[in-house]
Amino acid sequence: MSAQLVHFEIPTPDLSKAQAFYTKLFDWQLEPFGESYQFIPGQPSGGILASEGAAAGAPLAVYFGVDDIEAAVAQVESLGGQAEPVRDMPGIGKDAVCQDDQGTTFRLFQAATGGTT
Repeated sequence: MSAQLVHFEIPTPDLSKAQAFYTKLFDWQLEPFGESYQFIPGQPSGGILASEGAAAGAPLAVYFGVDDIEAAVAQVESLGGQAEPVRDMPGIGKDAVCQDDQGTTFRLFQAATGGTT
């Protein structure tokens, strides 16, 4: 299975402060996506996510694009990792929250078109 990093998310307890910080730091042009999310276009794409439970230093969420999410989830589990059920995101694709065999969290993503981007 091949995969590439296709998306990342930065959880934050204060969305407006995070927006100000990252737009100044990286010159990002953010696009609102709902009330609690700012989309970062690019390759890979990203987002700043308002998360009430986010603590200082909360880890980024990383998404690895795969062509067949069900097969990828099965491979995660066969290697000793864990995966939550695949979640359908209509018009966007499918994702699954996974952990490797040592408990590190990552996500798999299959685009609605069936590709990795």
